[in-house]
Amino acid sequence: MKKWQKLLIALAVLVVVAGGLYLVGRAVFGEKALDIFRASMHIPRRRPEVIARFNIGGVDVRVTNTAFSSLVAMLVLVLLAVLIRIGLNRKSDEERIKRPRGWQNLAEWAMGYVINLLEGAAGKGRLKKRPLGRMIFPLVGTLFIFIIFANWFSLVPLFSTLLVKPPFLPVEQVTLERVTTGDICVGDWLTLHATAGQATEPHFKWYVNGKEQKVHEEESAWLDYRVSDVYTLTVQVEAYNEKEGHHYGPIVASTVFKPLEGEAATAAGCGKREPTEKAEHEEHHIPGLVWFFGGDRPGEAVPLLRAPNSHLAITAGMAIVAIVTVQALGVVAHGPLGYLKHLATDAPGWMKPIMFPIHVVSELSRIISLSARLFGNLYGGDVLLAVIFNLLAPLVPALFFGIEAFFYYIQALLFSVLTTVYISLAVAGGHGEGQGH
Repeated sequence: MKKWQKLLIALAVLVVVAGGLYLVGRAVFGEKALDIFRASMHIPRRRPEVIARFNIGGVDVRVTNTAFSSLVAMLVLVLLAVLIRIGLNRKSDEERIKRPRGWQNLAEWAMGYVINLLEGAAGKGRLKKRPLGRMIFPLVGTLFIFIIFANWFSLVPLFSTLLVKPPFLPVEQVTLERVTTGDICVGDWLTLHATAGQATEPHFKWYVNGKEQKVHEEESAWLDYRVSDVYTLTVQVEAYNEKEGHHYGPIVASTVFKPLEGEAATAAGCGKREPTEKAEHEEHHIPGLVWFFGGDRPGEAVPLLRAPNSHLAITAGMAIVAIVTVQALGVVAHGPLGYLKHLATDAPGWMKPIMFPIHVVSELSRIISLSARLFGNLYGGDVLLAVIFNLLAPLVPALFFGIEAFFYYIQALLFSVLTTVYISLAVAGGHGEGQGH
């Protein structure tokens, strides 16, 4: 079969799958299934969203979408490794050596690329008479493969548009936003909207100058208030929710508004123009799984998947493992006392007490350097892609996806190369075996 025929078959399969998903969506959601063609990428928040919550031995365990994405990425890598291993076991040693093909070629190319990368970064460094690049390959190579795969994994279509309704989360914070814009005159409608973070099914009570307000829907997140005088308005909202009889909240937020009066009201045209009307809004109630549909409303739907390295905790974890390995190999190369002397460098004796703490802080700061660089680039890249996709989809963002794919590769490269360089510097000169000539 020719290549163009295979491509046509693959395209036909994609069309059938997309059509099938659309029909299922229409059967489940009715006319709302048309939103599949208006899907928007979720703009990531600063904190990853919780998608699962468990109570284990009285301990509240929350699973974030970044942790879940990391697990999915690791499972995919393990599955690929298992499939490659099974394929290799089916071949004889002679066939594997003389006629490599398929997954074997991909695996050998990937491993060879990473080993050459590490050996180039480590130079002629040796530890215990063994090449340093190959010694650290299991750790640094694993970090490189995971980082680049997790980075590229986040570029897969629909990665940020598959949304789920989060588990029950208590109210922990509440914010107020003013929907109507411009100056406030007597007679205008003032519309406010409250959000309760990721809290599930929050309820709200509204107060204006201490008096509870009746809202359009009971315990609504929206307040429409008709300004009737020039007195200062203090608007307060209480957010709470409950589960199994336990009450969470209330968490309170408030804001102050002052209608225009006197010359300011006259200059703004108060009394001469038509009073502003109520802002359009509606309450949203979603099912448990909202597939393909865009959205970014706290407490309703959150992305099931999110780039793992856009979470500082994950990049910091990898950085800690890398720097602890650096220190451990430094101790192996120099011995405990020798490594302490190594940290003080070859400075004159009177400067060693000064240089030692400086170098200790320098070693620890590498954790921040490695983790913050990777996190910042991934988080910033995710925000950029989401904004560009939502504004210019579908054709223009393809260019940015390609650029980000290259930048994500560079970040994986930097993390791995810097870790290798740090290890090489730590073991240099250890018992005459750290750096070859």
